[in-house]
Amino acid sequence: MDEQLLRQIVRQLKFLNFWIAFFGVIIIITLAATGLILFKIVTVANDSVKKFDSFQQQTSKSLNVKQQLCSDSSLSALLSSQTAFCK
Repeated sequence: MDEQLLRQIVRQLKFLNFWIAFFGVIIIITLAATGLILFKIVTVANDSVKKFDSFQQQTSKSLNVKQQLCSDSSLSALLSSQTAFCK
């Protein structure tokens, strides 16, 4: 009777060990995939912010009308002689 009970307990422990290992591996894979996805999201967001800042700087340079008018020698001479725009 004791040997049969011992075999049954060993069989149940093997079954339980299998499921614990199975779900443990699934949890580890899920955590790794979640970490990778979060890393990719942060990287893409950071790149987007850098691109947006670069775009903003480029557009502010190209839309600076005063700087463009005053840097042109012929227009600068005309504007400085008639107004105090380029001073």
